[in-house]
Amino acid sequence: MPIGDIFSIVIAIVGGVGGIAAIFYAVVRFSANHIAERLSKKYELKLNKELENFKSGLEKKNYVSKVRFDAEFEIFRKLNLVFSKMRTETHNLFPIFGLKPVDKDELEKFENNIEKAVTDVIVIAQAELSGNAAFITEDLCNKFNNILKLCNRQLYDFQVSRGHISEINPADYNFINSSERTKEILEKHDELVKEIREYFYLLEVKNDD
Repeated sequence: MPIGDIFSIVIAIVGGVGGIAAIFYAVVRFSANHIAERLSKKYELKLNKELENFKSGLEKKNYVSKVRFDAEFEIFRKLNLVFSKMRTETHNLFPIFGLKPVDKDELEKFENNIEKAVTDVIVIAQAELSGNAAFITEDLCNKFNNILKLCNRQLYDFQVSRGHISEINPADYNFINSSERTKEILEKHDELVKEIREYFYLLEVKNDD
């Protein structure tokens, strides 16, 4: 029997029993089920991932009493205030931007004021950090202390530049890193503030009820 005749018979049989519609329905239903299954799995994976992230966030939370939270908040508030002031005053020693008086007498007065302001705030910052070192994490304490050391070094360089360190000749001293250190202090302080903000974000006050 010719192939054409066989094909015609098959089409006639399928058409006679509504097979084309049945086949079309089966294909659509299979596709729909397949898509639905894939979407379901994708949603399930997303839901599981979000659940894991939520659980991970809970695990990272540090539950503390309100008394401890308030105490730590006050400690970091005081440290941040004095270190922010120290950062601002120290910037004036070797400023990234800013102008100094041109007149010699005015310049000397200006530099005297800067040197005193930085010296005073460093002393306060040192006392504040030492007094609270036992109540903050070692990592954060070290980062505060590193900034303090950098500011002390800036003050030392400034005093050398003014001839206030008798055993060192300013002409023989290398001040190349002083301006770079100003930038480093600003960056390290910004990083520390961000880290403290994240630290408090992870603190959760316990409900004592």
